[in-house]
Amino acid sequence: MKWFIVALVTFASGDQEIKYHEQLSFDSYVECDSFYLESSKGLKAGLKRSYPNIKSATVRCLDTKTMIAMQRALMNED
Repeated sequence: MKWFIVALVTFASGDQEIKYHEQLSFDSYVECDSFYLESSKGLKAGLKRSYPNIKSATVRCLDTKTMIAMQRALMNED
């Protein structure tokens, strides 16, 4: 199972999206969480640079199945 650092971002408009780096995956939650803890400031700063109109972001390590379920849930809210 692959794990990703996933951000649930809320834009100033109120819209929400899931953002993640496709090339940055991990083989375990422990690896993912360890990388996130070491790199969280840089990752959040990069997110803000790429999407300056973000109001807030919740960042977590999620497995592929959970991430897809979240994406589907967000798409159904529209």
